Amino acid sequence: MLPGWIEELKAEKRRLEEELAEDPRQQKIQAIDDLLDLYADDAREEAPKAPRPKLPPGSVNTVSKAARIKARVHELLADGPKHRADILKVLIDAGIMGSEANPMASLAAYLSEWKADFTTDGKGNFSLATQREESPNEQVSASS
Repeated sequence: MLPGWIEELKAEKRRLEEELAEDPRQQKIQAIDDLLDLYADDAREEAPKAPRPKLPPGSVNTVSKAARIKARVHELLADGPKHRADILKVLIDAGIMGSEANPMASLAAYLSEWKADFTTDGKGNFSLATQREESPNEQVSASS
């Protein structure tokens, strides 16, 4: 028989998985994955899973995963636009992402929540929102 706290953890995990399955964002991700499976098998980007970085004994990671992702993406995009596959590779290499079932879908979910910070061209390329506003190629001439 397992100790009570293990059973509690398993029950908590099941509850969280059930809640996640009901989340409209998760349902949308699943629908997108299903469409990609049907229509774009070769276009689907699968990233290798990276092991989670180990924290030194006794240390506590007080910065959330989302905050670490957002900060690293800001650093990356400060040098100019990057494709989502390149962003994901850097995040996996840094050990921030890679343990998710579908890392690309997880990254897409994060980026979609931060539209005020990051913009996309619809082709998988992301830039800082301020870069998009300043880009001369994106501005429409007043004389048009």
